[in-house]
Parts: sequence; C-alpha cells; structure tokens
Amino acid sequence: MKRVKLITILLIALSLITLGGCNIVAAKRLIVSNTSSSVTITGVQVRQYVGSRVISFEDMMDAGETIAPGESKTFHIAPSTSARGTELTVEYASFSCKSVGFTYDYQVNHINSPVTVSCDGTDFTVSGSNAVILLDS
Repeated sequence: MKRVKLITILLIALSLITLGGCNIVAAKRLIVSNTSSSVTITGVQVRQYVGSRVISFEDMMDAGETIAPGESKTFHIAPSTSARGTELTVEYASFSCKSVGFTYDYQVNHINSPVTVSCDGTDFTVSGSNAVILLDS
C-alpha cells in the first residue's frame, strides 16, 4: 500500500511540474466530507482532466480505511485547469458507488483554499474555490 501512495505522490508531482512548466505548483486539497447519518464511505477515486490528459487516482484510501458518518478526510489532487473538470467517485460500505463531476478555481483572491465535497449517501454538494457541480454529472 505504501507503494501505491508513493506512485500517487509521484504522479501528482509530475502533473504539477508539467502544468506549471518549470514552476512548482502547490497541489489542491480536496476534502471529502461524509454528511450521511448511517452510510460509511469505503473508497474514493478521482479522475481529473489536466489540459488534454486524464489523470486517475484510484483507491486513494488505504485498505480498511473508511470515512464514517460525520467524518472528513483530506486528499491532495492536481490543480485541474480543464473545463471538463474533476470527477469524484465514492464507494459505500454497501458496495454501491456514486459519482459527481465538478470544476473549481485553483486560486481565489490569490489563495489556494480547499474544495469540499460533501456526500450524504444520495447527493453531493461542493464548496470552496468557486466549485460548481457540472450539470451532466
């Protein structure tokens, strides 16, 4: 599992360097918040469009790790610049999956604040960094 995290970090670093040319760009923080009263999140996957490329971060949580009702977890993702946005998929303990597509601004007023995606087991809401849910998600 440590190898998966290392590969994920290396992919993020590579994408950040590619996006910024020679400049190092700080990763975007993504906070996944479980607002359900009874459903546990057991998996988080992210798919981002960075320029014309797709970057996928599958299974961002360690084996056995969960996000219990009322809890949140922070992940680091590439600063997406594509209008196609970012897709987040959460897997629940019942083995069902829900996905949402959204866009966000890397910086708002020169501040790289996190994007929060709240999941209630049925619907998603997004906030921070001018995040907006895509209509076709």
